[in-house]
Amino acid sequence: MWALKTTPRPVHVSTGKQLGKAFIATMASQLRRFVHYLSRIFMEVPAAPHIPALFPIVIERFHVTDWSALIHALPDADLCMVKTIELKKASQSKQHEYLLIHASHPNSLRPAVFIADRCPSTKVTIRSFVPSQSQSSEYSSPFSPPVASDTVTISPDADKWSITVKQHGLSETLSTLTFPVIRPSVLDLAILFEVVNTHAPYYTGEYQCYWYSGETFDIMKLEFGANETRDALAKLERSSYKGFSVGTKDSTAILQAEFRERKKKYADEREAQQNAREAPIIAVSGRKF
Repeated sequence: MWALKTTPRPVHVSTGKQLGKAFIATMASQLRRFVHYLSRIFMEVPAAPHIPALFPIVIERFHVTDWSALIHALPDADLCMVKTIELKKASQSKQHEYLLIHASHPNSLRPAVFIADRCPSTKVTIRSFVPSQSQSSEYSSPFSPPVASDTVTISPDADKWSITVKQHGLSETLSTLTFPVIRPSVLDLAILFEVVNTHAPYYTGEYQCYWYSGETFDIMKLEFGANETRDALAKLERSSYKGFSVGTKDSTAILQAEFRERKKKYADEREAQQNAREAPIIAVSGRKF
């Protein structure tokens, strides 16, 4: 029997080197991608400027009049732009409605995130809501309506969960406003909060959270030509005023006119202050030499 002889296949050194280089290149590429992925995860956004009204250290809550005063004191308040306004509704039994606002600051890459809403300042003990704040007397009685607590709550790190779900439970976004042409400033928003608060300072049947959030939302939409996008997946609906009719003096048009008047007043005051700062100081001396 003849034995079958096999000749071993020669190993090409060059091919082995090529495979080794390809493997090393692949591993290096994967390593670069992994490092880039980690850098994106752990890369911190530059710290926002310490502005309590927009970028607090901890969660802050201000009454709208106090928050408005802080905003008016900012030298660049008119450069802080409102990006979006969401009308939100809590899914729980009370179905509280409130606004979630995203705003920008010229010196920060991190957005300012805050909510605005209305609640009663004290426990409601009256038997029935008074239909209008004009019927309320200046003194407090067991049958007087509670003063409305209109507040702004700001997240320190743009974490909307801490000021929405943690504050009011699970919520749905009913509608969102965006501003394609004219973008309002936080100064505009602060003025509007003031107007709505002073127009109806008491928490009554027709001036609940639904009225406060709804009127603010509608005025911002009309005044600045905003686009409203309704969430098609939302199961809840925007509330009416629980059966209470809203008089002509409380219509959106009336509140919008009050907003424009208040805005013009502040603009005139700022212009007068600016002119006073820029006016030359003329020293008048009565001395004779």
